[in-house]
Amino acid sequence: MPEFYEAMFFIVRKMAAVKNRPGGYELLTEKGGRLGEIEASVRGGLGRLLIEGGIGLPRRINVTDLQGRTIVDIRKPFGLKSFSAQILGADGKPMGRVRMGRRAMGMAGQRLEVQDASGKPLGSLVGDWRAWNVQLFDDNGGLLGKIARKAENVNRVIYADVDHYQVELSKPVTGELRRRLLLSVAASLGLLMS
Repeated sequence: MPEFYEAMFFIVRKMAAVKNRPGGYELLTEKGGRLGEIEASVRGGLGRLLIEGGIGLPRRINVTDLQGRTIVDIRKPFGLKSFSAQILGADGKPMGRVRMGRRAMGMAGQRLEVQDASGKPLGSLVGDWRAWNVQLFDDNGGLLGKIARKAENVNRVIYADVDHYQVELSKPVTGELRRRLLLSVAASLGLLMS
């Protein structure tokens, strides 16, 4: 089975918290086959004292494959308005960064810029993450795909957190590093923005 970042479509579904393990997210195919997982933990002593899910919490987000091997490890520091998170590989070495960019005039929502370890832009996610209306762009501004919400029923869409969101590419993302970083950030969007 391919890695989730090689797929043109995947679903990110929230998992329930189980004993001694906080809730995370599953990465699934369109038919429900498992592709991997995302686990998050609050970092630092102060972060543990804050209520989980609070705005700006420092987080460690670990994206893994089916065998539990780390694909990327995202380290998000504390930040109320903006942040710049480091993306590490399985070996702990820096692979890149994701940072909240400036909003363009007339643009609703936010812009997350994904860069490689040297700071070269690889792409961006632009839109309103609260409404789950986000588009993925390559480094030249070409549209790659979208992230949209998917919930079990209408009441959950309107009144509660989203149980699922889906990442759908309209064209392939070239280069393994770009695919791995851009789609890992897309899959982790809900955790990065909370």
